[in-house]
Order: sequence, then structure tokens, then C-alpha cells
Amino acid sequence: MFPLMCEPIFDAHPHVGRSALVGVPSGAGTMLPVVCIELAPAARGVDRDALRDELLALAAKHPVTAPIRHVLFHARLPVDPRHNSKIERPALARWASTKLPFSAKVGLAAALLVTLVACAAPPAGGDDLGPDGHTADTPDAGPAPDAGASVDLGDPILVPPEQLEQWVWIPIPEMRCADDTPAGIGVNFTDQSRELVIWFQGNGVCYDLKTCTLFRDLLVGMGDDPLTHLWWGAPDVGRVGIFDRNDPQNPFRHASFVALPHCTLDGHTADKASTYPPLPTYQQRGYRNATEALRRIAASFTDASRVTVAGFSAGAIGATANYHKIASTFEALGHPPPFLVADAGPLLRAPYLSATASRDLRAGWGLEDTIGAWCTECVEHGESHIYRALAERHPGMRASILSTYGDTVTFSLYRLLNYDLAIWDGDWLRRGLVDLDDAVMAFQPDVAPSAQRSFLYPGDRHGALVAGPLSSTPGLVPFLQAQLAGDAAWQSVRN
Repeated sequence: MFPLMCEPIFDAHPHVGRSALVGVPSGAGTMLPVVCIELAPAARGVDRDALRDELLALAAKHPVTAPIRHVLFHARLPVDPRHNSKIERPALARWASTKLPFSAKVGLAAALLVTLVACAAPPAGGDDLGPDGHTADTPDAGPAPDAGASVDLGDPILVPPEQLEQWVWIPIPEMRCADDTPAGIGVNFTDQSRELVIWFQGNGVCYDLKTCTLFRDLLVGMGDDPLTHLWWGAPDVGRVGIFDRNDPQNPFRHASFVALPHCTLDGHTADKASTYPPLPTYQQRGYRNATEALRRIAASFTDASRVTVAGFSAGAIGATANYHKIASTFEALGHPPPFLVADAGPLLRAPYLSATASRDLRAGWGLEDTIGAWCTECVEHGESHIYRALAERHPGMRASILSTYGDTVTFSLYRLLNYDLAIWDGDWLRRGLVDLDDAVMAFQPDVAPSAQRSFLYPGDRHGALVAGPLSSTPGLVPFLQAQLAGDAAWQSVRN
């Protein structure tokens, strides 16, 4: 057994922000000491392998820390929500136990029960370490967003107590709208829980000359009143359905909300400049915008108790397309995969999404460089392959698709995509949705413990999550409750 107290030697290093000593089961009945390091801002870009060696050499000089043989770098050490200055050690121990080869097949219970003690403030005299210490990478942050980049957190979002449970606009200059003006995110935080909903807005599409011309009035910035623009000029939208804190049947009523605007009209999937003469060049940076927002969001919810990624219309496409990097980030912080709820934005299979439509989307939004960076099958065989890809890459995720059978907006979009505006088949969308659900259900045994289900219901309404009380859609509340509860009996609904 390793010593339960350690001298505050690591925090004295100029590249260390905070450190914590945790115990990880070795598989041989012993606990191995592992020091987890949150890097200081000045350490960005340094060689982590060199820093690891430097810290281990430092540990060897002190009797208390000499047994330490493992150093892991964590994007941001999780904080106990009850004590902002204290590290949440069970979560950190669980995270560390997944990063070392010897613990891969060991249960996590022992890691959660071990007594853990942090290395606190630096000693008065410090240690003789130069400020040039270099650092390097290791199996530190787990599966990283978009095929391997280190988890990079920004500044936490701080909302004063008097602004809790109301929408507040947070400018993020790195996020850009189609007209190249700054964007940001809307947040509605609460102190009722540490649950989090990341919401992707919808609002038209622009992927070629005809669609960008059709929706050119939407290819603008957030304006002088970003929150009104975020909610399409109807601020009450941000207080209904999934956002209604006063609805006892709303399973998300105690969550904090973050809403990403869709001012790029790219389904939150592109990272390119798009030019379709005679139109001006548009900055379609929705995918990058989500990455920039995620840096701030994750930094604010390292201790999230539940994360749900949701979206409406084109935002449902965005929630699905950006789920991988969001899930990778929170998994690297020691959390299980987030939930995914895609409302009124299904990615249908061929022939319901034609080869021509798929080609146009890939070209217009540059999907090879965004989604294709981690999901080659999505760009080679069709965008609907993303559902299986996500289930395979994030074991245990639970995803759902919500749609009416006759959604007029979704139907019109697919007619536009498929160049069949002259055709009107009232049963076409229902067949496409059932085909997708059949295909998803067919691969469920192969991706367990991940699970995906569909909630399909009559009508032509566009969306359910912000169309009114969730209970106004019969059966939706118990469906969502079963998804969130991990209910093994959770099934698709085809009303």
C-alpha cells in the first residue's frame, strides 16, 4: 500500500496547475499510486513525455512520493460540486483506472473506495526546477475529439446568481456566423443540479447556389439582440418543452442548458468558406463553432452528473454530427457517454437520401474534412452510417430519433435534396423513417451496450421538443424517461 499523504511537490512545477494522487487497482490485489496532473496555462504545447519524466524524477527525490511510477495528464481535474476547491476523487480514480493497461480488466469499485489525498500548495522553498521543463503526451485524456487531438478546455462560463434560470448570451469571438461576424452561445444555468443539455438550433440550410439563394436572408449574424435571433424572434421558445422548468413531467427541468445558434446554415457540420456566384462568400463554420463552444462548455461542467446532446431540425443533424467530439471530451473527463436526442432531423438511408443529394451535401459542407475525419464510412457509404459509427465508438450511448410521419419541413427538405419537388407522396417520409428504424434495430445486437430507438408518431408537425409541453405528444415523456433511466425494456415507438 502506498503512503496516504504526499508532500506538495508537484504543484511547485511551473507547468503544473494542480495535482492529485489517486489509487488504481493493479489486478494483483494492490493499489498503485498515480499522480494526475492538470497543466498550467503556460504549459500549452509543451512535450508531455519529457514533463512526465521530469515529474517522476522529482517524485523519486522524496520518500513519500518515491513509489509513484505513473503520471497522467487530465484536461481539468473534476471538482466536487459541493466544495469548489476540492477535487472529486472517486471520479478521478475511476478515470485513471481506465487509462492504464494493467487496470483495463479490473472492476472500478476498488478505485472508488480508496482514500485519496491531493498534493496541495507548493512548499515555501520550492524545488530546483527550471521554467523550461518540457512535456509530452500519453494515454492521458482518453479518446479525444475528432480522432486524437488533446482535450483542450477554455475558460469556464460564469453566470452571476441573479442570472440563474434565465437566458444569458455568452459571446465567443472564435465562433463565426455566415457573414463572418462573431457568434456565441445562449446559456440558462441553474443550481438545481449538475445535469447539462447541449442544444443545437435549426434554421434553414445552405449547401449550393439554389439553397443559399433560397435562405440568403438567414445567412446573417446574431445582430444587436442575439437571444431574440437565437429563438427565431420568439423568446418564449426558450421556455417551453425541453426548457420548461415548471413542467413536472419534463425530465430535463433541473438541467442547465446551452444553446448553439445555427447562423451558418450548414447543419453545424461544415468548416469552410463557401462561394456560389453571384452570392457573396459565406463562412460556414458550424462544426468549428461547436468545437470552440465545447471548450467553454466542458470547462464549466467537468463535474456534470448527466449530459444530453439534443437538437431540433437542422440542429438535430448538428447534434448527431458533433456528438462524437462532445462524447469524447466528456469521456476524457471521466464521464459516461452523453445521451443523444435528435428531433425532426433524421439522416435517412438510400434511396430516401439519393446519391446525388449525398454528394451535394458532402461537397457543399466539406463533410470529408469534418465528419469524415473520424467516420470514413459516413462519407463513403452514406451519412446515415453515422448512427452505427457513434454506437460503436461510444459503448453505452443511448440515442433517439423523434419525428412525425408527415413532417412537412423534413419532407420538403428531402424533396429539395433529391430534386423531386414535383412529386408529392404523403407516405414517403413514413416509409423512410421506418426503413431507418429497421436498419438501426438490425445492428443493435452488434453494438450493445449502446442502444438507439425511434419515436415515430402521426401528424405533420415539425419537432416535439420545443413545440409545446412534452406531454402534449402522447407517449413521448415515458419514452424519454426510459432512455435516460437506462431501462433495458426501452423500445422504439411507431404510433
